[in-house]
Amino acid sequence: HAHKLANVRAFLGYMYGHPGKKLLFMGQEFGQLAEWSQAKELEWWLRDQPAHRGLEDFVSALNGVYRAQAPLWERDGDGGSFSRLGAPSWDPDVLAFERRDAHGGRIVVVTNFGGVTGTGLSLALPLEGVWLEILNTDAAEFGGNGVGNHGLVTAVHTDDDGPAVATLTVPALGTLWLR
Repeated sequence: HAHKLANVRAFLGYMYGHPGKKLLFMGQEFGQLAEWSQAKELEWWLRDQPAHRGLEDFVSALNGVYRAQAPLWERDGDGGSFSRLGAPSWDPDVLAFERRDAHGGRIVVVTNFGGVTGTGLSLALPLEGVWLEILNTDAAEFGGNGVGNHGLVTAVHTDDDGPAVATLTVPALGTLWLR
């Protein structure tokens, strides 16, 4: 059951980070188990279970962080606001991309859809310096295992001509947002 909820959090973190409009089905914000039906009410009792409450708290935090980060929504229909990172030689279970706003703001989204934590993953980031981990779908307060990067990663140039590279930990079935 914990893997299912981790998958939901990872996917929502990925979807909210990806360009395009966002859609939550009724009950998805707390992990409804049964398919929605107009003939019966939502399974509100699930909200009393700590794991489902953690998912609901996550969706609330996700909405707040999303609203506060213009790179995730300001240029939603502009292909120039999106760049894929880490391909093609990176881990096949991990997807990474960058979103940019009109004022130089950047958010990097890294999602691990695999069942194994990616540790020591090197990722070329758009800028050198400290990147704050502003969202971690595996945070303990959301019902996750608390695997991450202790709130930040640092990207450094390894050579004069190369990109700034960060070494990071991406939780299994997890999504990170870096700013």
